[in-house]
Amino acid sequence: MPVQTTHPADIQAWLDGFDLPLDAVAVMLGVTYRTLKTYARRGEAPRTVLLALDRLAWSEARLCGLPRVTPPLAPRPELAEVVRLMNLAAAIDDPSDIYDVPDILRPVPALLVDARKVLRGPARRASVAALDLLKQEHRRGQDAWMDGGLERLRRIATALAAA
Repeated sequence: MPVQTTHPADIQAWLDGFDLPLDAVAVMLGVTYRTLKTYARRGEAPRTVLLALDRLAWSEARLCGLPRVTPPLAPRPELAEVVRLMNLAAAIDDPSDIYDVPDILRPVPALLVDARKVLRGPARRASVAALDLLKQEHRRGQDAWMDGGLERLRRIATALAAA
């Protein structure tokens, strides 16, 4: 397994913003308490941990009705629009708006095909997974997005952003 590179961030500020014990945050992120403390002390963490922290901060802010205070992590430039559109579609939680998902995602396959020319490794695998998901959900119909399709879309968008 390749070694994950770390990215600088003010992790301690993120952790201080949560109304949860640090061990609970570690469990939600899928890391140990000791690992999370190490990341906070060093001020850097793998991109996947930073994305998980960002999503957790966004979820808490959304539940409390507060504005999002942490900027989203920027994906690779060739994937930025794809990730933005996928996250926009995945954020739909009202069943009456689910029919907008195909319209939002309409340009994504062409953007992914263009981006795949320069992508390698995990980014390329994530782009292939995104195209497969879009094909499957298109075949299943618009109602399939409510049956776990949006959650899969959210996970693939996170993988694309982290690649």
